[in-house]
Amino acid sequence: MAGTNERPIAVSDTGPLIHLDELESLELLSDFEVRVSDRVWREAELHRPKVFQLTNHFLIRCSGLIEFRPQLESLGIALSLDPGEMEALSLTEWGDWIKWKSFPAEAAPMPPE
Repeated sequence: MAGTNERPIAVSDTGPLIHLDELESLELLSDFEVRVSDRVWREAELHRPKVFQLTNHFLIRCSGLIEFRPQLESLGIALSLDPGEMEALSLTEWGDWIKWKSFPAEAAPMPPE
């Protein structure tokens, strides 16, 4: 993202936050603006109380009602996803605030043959 102050947006589930904190490596996410649903935030605090004690300017708590699309709800049931996983996946579908970046055609990853 040369030439801009914007960081790519990422969405996290509880596991990566907990395990990166255990490794004292949460700062690895600092190149991103990491969106964390309220439920995921609470789960991470429950299992790793100190995870948000430091000022992590890159972790953004997304509070409020999150509605699941019917397709996502079906997928969640089929895969036995927990509520935190469902919220994290739902956040990735909120195109209103997620700024999707597209690759220039010449830089796009090539699918395996």
